[in-house]
Amino acid sequence: MPGVATTDSFDTKDKGLFAGDGLTLSIAGGRANANMFTVDGANNNDVGSNRTILVYPSLEAIEEFKIHRNAYGAEFGGASAAQINLVTRGGTNELRGSVFYFARRGSWNETNYILERAGVEPDDLSRHDYGFTLGGALIRDKLHFFVSTEWNDEVRGSAVGAGVPTAAEKRGDFSQSDPACRPIPIDPLTGEPFPDNVIPPERLSEAGQALLQLYPDANVTGCLNWVTALDVPVDWNQINARLDWNITDRARFMIRYTEDDWQNRSPTAGSANGLWGDDPFPTIDSAWASPGVSLVAQLNNTIGNSALNTLTLSLSGNEVQTNQVGDTALQEQIRATNPPTFPAEDKLAYPQVG
Repeated sequence: MPGVATTDSFDTKDKGLFAGDGLTLSIAGGRANANMFTVDGANNNDVGSNRTILVYPSLEAIEEFKIHRNAYGAEFGGASAAQINLVTRGGTNELRGSVFYFARRGSWNETNYILERAGVEPDDLSRHDYGFTLGGALIRDKLHFFVSTEWNDEVRGSAVGAGVPTAAEKRGDFSQSDPACRPIPIDPLTGEPFPDNVIPPERLSEAGQALLQLYPDANVTGCLNWVTALDVPVDWNQINARLDWNITDRARFMIRYTEDDWQNRSPTAGSANGLWGDDPFPTIDSAWASPGVSLVAQLNNTIGNSALNTLTLSLSGNEVQTNQVGDTALQEQIRATNPPTFPAEDKLAYPQVG
């Protein structure tokens, strides 16, 4: 559409917490987080960020969409940029349905260049998108139904790398370390390097030794000495149901319920996939979820030959959930040797934050 601009990381398949960049649309010069998304006239914006939405209607469940870029009527509001409304499908007198399946496999792709140079096993990339729809009449010409469901099962390979302490450095031995990769430790008591660049065992901190276990072992040489492929699981599913009741020739009632659930279990690859607050290494990680729901009831009445009255009631919302996963014994060790200054901010202290 003319006048629409997005980011380079735009990805039409992203949902849930990964969809922030995918929905970052600047329309007619408006701010990317100032759009209003609605489904059947009900607010579908995640008002916590204004960058994601509450539910992601399946393509098979969409009847039409309309985008108002500017100069829209008084019935639209809540945002200063574009108004984007989806209308879901309803049933007809004929019983109709569909079944679909889409697949993508990592074996069809070229190996990641960085992984290939490091001699590391290639990252996985598989996606299975499948579902069905069914619609028809419960009472011919009076009461119609439509249901749809969809599943997305994806493993998204993520090539990651970093400079990590070598096995010798974790023991305090920097005699073979390259200063160009990491600075040589200085004895805080003398202001000089330790003899032979080796920290005496009795000077090693118990708390520091616990934190060092967060770093994986080096698996390649050089400054960037840890390279691996994380197979990141990303799953999404949705159920959608709609009833349309033609009360009279001039009155029509519709009720629609949509529920979807997005999950990114460990490993998450942290900020590489747009999440926040996670360690870049998979030793201690989080499992993320973002369930959403949208319920709409709508009554339309035709008044005379030139007026239409619409009453809409809606209930919609979502959650952001994160669960602590990974090496639980190490988590307890770190918590014991590194007590937080502000306990309420200790992420490790809370198994689930919603």
